[in-house]
Amino acid sequence: MKVVITSFLIIMLSTVCYAQNYSKKDSIRGSITPERSWWDLSYYELDIKEI
Repeated sequence: MKVVITSFLIIMLSTVCYAQNYSKKDSIRGSITPERSWWDLSYYELDIKEI
């Protein structure tokens, strides 16, 4: 019985540790959908010309 309770507690604690906390900003931004996944911000090229 101790093994079952200990196992249950370990599983519950590990779930809490890896749970993600979502804020209101995350809800407004939305998630990465196929329509948005093509956008890559690791490289952004700007072509600036002086007038």
